[in-house]
Amino acid sequence: MNTPTFNTNAFVKRITAAGMPERQAEVLAEALAERPRLATKSAVIESIEALARAVERRFVGLEAKIDERFAKVDEQFAKIDERFAKVDEQFAKIDGRFAKVDEQFAKVDGQFAKVDERFAKVDEQFAKIDQRFTGLEGMLARLLDGQAVLLQNDMELKRRLDEKK
Repeated sequence: MNTPTFNTNAFVKRITAAGMPERQAEVLAEALAERPRLATKSAVIESIEALARAVERRFVGLEAKIDERFAKVDEQFAKIDERFAKVDEQFAKIDGRFAKVDEQFAKVDGQFAKVDERFAKVDEQFAKIDQRFTGLEGMLARLLDGQAVLLQNDMELKRRLDEKK
């Protein structure tokens, strides 16, 4: 930053020419020389511009770091998306397997339905057989009763014949 220099000698000459005692002018010149220097408008603008350039460089650097980090985050998300895609593929395979199992169960259910139909037919046949046995049992019972009557009659005849002899 360019700051103007303070010429104490010229200052003392100007003030003493205006009527100030020389010793007082020298003390005043020394005091003014020791105070912090004031910047000119152009020096302030130059300082602000330098600061703006430094801030811009800093922001560019930070922006680059942020872009780099976002790129890494994007890579991580891409990997996560790949993993989710693989998981989705696995779920699709599992869904396919469940569909096949469901088909197998449907076939088994169909086979059980056929078995149930066969058992119903067998039950009908057993009912008919039971009816036949019931009919045969009745006939057998009547035959046995008839045979018993015949045996009784036969015995009665034998006894009568034996008596007549």
